[in-house]
Amino acid sequence: MNSQSPDLLQYLMRRPIKVLDMACGDGRLGQILKQQWPDATVFGMDTQSPALELARNGLDQVRARPSILDDAFFQAAGIQPGAFDTLLLVDVLPRLQNPWDS
Repeated sequence: MNSQSPDLLQYLMRRPIKVLDMACGDGRLGQILKQQWPDATVFGMDTQSPALELARNGLDQVRARPSILDDAFFQAAGIQPGAFDTLLLVDVLPRLQNPWDS
């Protein structure tokens, strides 16, 4: 399955307002989300790569994320607890060894 498939958006339980895409890649899924909900703000994060530069063209904000995410990273990025109502973990969960215990 293509993890960036727009079909995944049908599973959102409500209209997204402020979205954090933790593994945004080239930003394609976030861009499709913004087409469907133009008033949504999408903040993309991924490891530094050429694809991340593409994401900068279509998402509201994009940041390279470190290998370990902690409170200091989010504070430096200006992200407060509870800032997002929607979290996309499309390419994150499959990489966890045991997502149910994480």
